[in-house]
Amino acid sequence: MSRKGGEVSMAATVFFPDLEALVMHFLDILHESKRLTWHDGLIPESQIWLKLGGDHGGGNFKLSIQIANTENPNATNNTIPVAIFCEKDTPANLLTALGQYRSQVEKLQQSCWRLKNIILFLFGDYEFQTTNYGLSGSGGVSVKHTTVVLSLGTTSIKP
Repeated sequence: MSRKGGEVSMAATVFFPDLEALVMHFLDILHESKRLTWHDGLIPESQIWLKLGGDHGGGNFKLSIQIANTENPNATNNTIPVAIFCEKDTPANLLTALGQYRSQVEKLQQSCWRLKNIILFLFGDYEFQTTNYGLSGSGGVSVKHTTVVLSLGTTSIKP
């Protein structure tokens, strides 16, 4: 679903239902294939760093997770798509389509993998970042009706 000028319309949407299970599965695969790294101490041994973000392109918004504890975290084989919807990444569309991930992201942030804490970072293009953090957009106009869809533990950010 998407919101256009206050009107809700249907849009094709695909979601992965359990982020934590997906991430744990990929971490197990990377561990078994000896592809995890802590980048010579840049990432503390007690942590797994994940990047959660999105981008609009080709008529679709794509949300993905990247595991930073790999040799090339931005590589396609280290990028896990978790949601796609066929609309622009406006604040209203992000709220409508991605609101269901809020509790899953909070749960993922509190989880551990093999006694290593999961640390989550938000990434994306400028428009995605400003939308999620409720900042002024590229045109300098304040985003008035934004919601932090994917709360990353920052209690000072308010919808």
